[in-house]
Amino acid sequence: MRVIEETYPAYPVFRHLLRRLVIGRPSQVRAMDISYIPIQGGLVYLCAVIAWISLAVPARELSYTLDARFWVQAVDRAVAEQGVPEFFNTDQESQFTSAEFTQPLLARGVKISMDGRGRALDHVFVERLWRTVKYDEAYLESYRSQIEVDTNLEAFFRFYSEQRPHNAFGITNPRTPVEVYRQPIALAISQ
Repeated sequence: MRVIEETYPAYPVFRHLLRRLVIGRPSQVRAMDISYIPIQGGLVYLCAVIAWISLAVPARELSYTLDARFWVQAVDRAVAEQGVPEFFNTDQESQFTSAEFTQPLLARGVKISMDGRGRALDHVFVERLWRTVKYDEAYLESYRSQIEVDTNLEAFFRFYSEQRPHNAFGITNPRTPVEVYRQPIALAISQ
């Protein structure tokens, strides 16, 4: 286990492993983050797992609290959907440094990578996903409940991954994340 610092022994921070890594396989690198979605009278937390090379979202979960169970469930769903990744990248928030999150990944042989402090571009794919989710869906709606958010986001993520072409995969003939996942683009990306 490569730990760059231990502010609190129970919460190790792993170094960023993706710099200069050539990413060319669909399940090689996944990333995850947590954001919030406004609902009437409050908010719900949304976590999503994204496959870096394709931008597909194999799993997402909602919760009223930041309980570890909901982001661990998202990781388990992503593994069931697309297999065990070689690398898993997150930021350094306590949810992702906790044993509840890191131990199942390490037990599967996954190399944990965490963004460097002050390096916003380390997590650019997930941040771009949040912008898309919020501006193309969440901010246009007035959700009344978590059930309503879940129903709408299920449809949105299906559209995002399976139907919406992304210019990142070609301007003249853009492809969807699912198409790229099933048949990776010829040029691998380098972080």
